[in-house]
Amino acid sequence: MRTFPMSLAALVAVALFTAPAVAAPVPWVGSADYGAGTYGDTADGEAVGPFDAYDAGPGVALTLGAGSAGVGSVLDGYFQSYVTAHTRNSTTVTAAHLNTQGAVGDGSGYELTVAANFTEAVTAINGGQTDFAITGGHVDLYLDDTPDYSFPGDSGFTDNGSILSGTIVGGGGNFTTTPFFSFGGALIDIQVDGYDADVFSPDTIASGASVFTLQITPNNAQFLSTVSSVLGHPYDSGQDLLVVADGNLDLYAVPEPLSLLLVASALAGVVVVRRSR
Repeated sequence: MRTFPMSLAALVAVALFTAPAVAAPVPWVGSADYGAGTYGDTADGEAVGPFDAYDAGPGVALTLGAGSAGVGSVLDGYFQSYVTAHTRNSTTVTAAHLNTQGAVGDGSGYELTVAANFTEAVTAINGGQTDFAITGGHVDLYLDDTPDYSFPGDSGFTDNGSILSGTIVGGGGNFTTTPFFSFGGALIDIQVDGYDADVFSPDTIASGASVFTLQITPNNAQFLSTVSSVLGHPYDSGQDLLVVADGNLDLYAVPEPLSLLLVASALAGVVVVRRSR
């Protein structure tokens, strides 16, 4: 039987159409040395790892103008919180000097805080449920060797400097209001724009994803009552929405481009066919 060698163009076409262009992101697994870098302190810093995610404590998210928003409204929001733990595969990784007490602690160790701004578009309103799309924003992770964050004081969340920053590139969620409590959730996608390579190793962090629970319940009403502003933006109880936001930040490494690997394999196949002829 006569055979016909597959052309280079055909092999490339097969490579491109038999697999997605880019592989799904893989978790970044590495370590962080908080005694190194621009904002590290050798007395209080420590090396932590390996880990693949940060777990944030109950923070606050403020959405301006939510009380009068309708479908199509684009709203500005602000978020601040603190890191309670490093995790790997959802298991806590030891970080003995991480201070999670903020201004009420003894000031020892170091703290990691998160500050973000975001925009969201209301996509649907059905009864008490509001659906929204996250359309943009920015997030920073700060390292401070003097733990002092304060929700009532709206202070201490952006001290020293950012060791990791990113652009919010998408996401969404919903929020439901009832007579007795309100709850919801949000997924946020982040493109990591930069980080302190002296702190993080290996230097392959490319993106992140955060999943948040959003809630207003009798259990956290007292906590929210102490908050009058978020990142310098005053809260108007008649116009704005202030919720407890509890979530995490999963880190991802540079994805491997499967299409390029498949094309390379196709080219190798061409060479083999031609040599065999």
